Amino acid sequence: MIKRVMERSCYSFPIVLFLTFTFFCFAPLQLYLTNVSEFWFDLNDVLYIVGISFLLSFFVLLVLSLLIPKKLIDVFLVLIFSIGFALYIQGNFINLDYGVLDGTEINWDNFGFSGTLNTIIWVLCVVVPLIIMKIWKKKAIKILKMISLIIVSVQVVTTGVLLLSVNTSKSDITVTDINQFSLSKDKNSIVFILDTFDSSYFNKIINEYPEYKEKLIGFTYFKNTLGTYPTTKGALPHILTNVRYDNSVPYSKYIESAYDETLQYDLLSSAGFDIGIYTSKIFLPTKHLELFSNIRKTTMKPSSYYGLGKLMYKAVAFSYFPHAMKKNFVYYSGDFNNYMRINSNIYNLYDFNQTSFCQKLVNEGLDF
Repeated sequence: MIKRVMERSCYSFPIVLFLTFTFFCFAPLQLYLTNVSEFWFDLNDVLYIVGISFLLSFFVLLVLSLLIPKKLIDVFLVLIFSIGFALYIQGNFINLDYGVLDGTEINWDNFGFSGTLNTIIWVLCVVVPLIIMKIWKKKAIKILKMISLIIVSVQVVTTGVLLLSVNTSKSDITVTDINQFSLSKDKNSIVFILDTFDSSYFNKIINEYPEYKEKLIGFTYFKNTLGTYPTTKGALPHILTNVRYDNSVPYSKYIESAYDETLQYDLLSSAGFDIGIYTSKIFLPTKHLELFSNIRKTTMKPSSYYGLGKLMYKAVAFSYFPHAMKKNFVYYSGDFNNYMRINSNIYNLYDFNQTSFCQKLVNEGLDF
């Protein structure tokens, strides 16, 4: 019995490893390491999620391969290989451009031909290995196991290179809600930065509903302000510092140097202003924290590893699953912020959700 289990395990091992390593290990690590500046959590959190997910999925598939009747084991392994190979090809070579996942609805009708072609590729990835097995039988399994080990080796090397070349360190600052709704009785300067809200939208609103002009008395509308970049990552720090990012240095170094070159916050502080800045910490420097009253030095950990892992693999699925299935795995990149947690009974994290921010403002009001 033990000998049979060992033989079947060794027989199935390379192909089971290929599928589980590709989707549950390589894919999330690749996603994180190539977009490290977009995530607030650190590499250790990802490794914890990946380690458990990979080992669990590998164990389940390996046990399943032991329970499959001998006459069906080759078909089972070919199907496992086909899925793994299709996932690998999809995630690394044939993904379409769906735009920035910032909550904007994707127009799926624009991908008619591309979507059909993507489905055909997936069908071929499944059918061709089955045909090869039908022709070459046992020799085909040896070939597929060899291909599996080669691709896994490539993925291991790729992951290693990324780990060595990418700076995964995270700043230890936290954006809190301290003084979020506290204002001076005499003098205030409040700036709302809507980097994805085009001026034409606002013009349309005030033209169709002129009563909103009355509600905004006292505010200045800078209708000629340009975000410069198509995404928040570039636009927001440029607006906050007037220093542009040209990709000549890592993003984290740009953030530090941009605030080094900016004098406006020093001038405001010297004039006696209490400065609060409420945004993601990836847009803020680890230096000059004394300038901002709501920034604290503290580490953040996930409030739920299960929730964070579920969202991480939803993002992986959107990248690695076929076009026909992607609708079910669309996510908003800002959803990762829902799992932030800090160890403090004194203050809370700044809430990135605009709806809850508005509700809190209405319920609590302003404190003068």
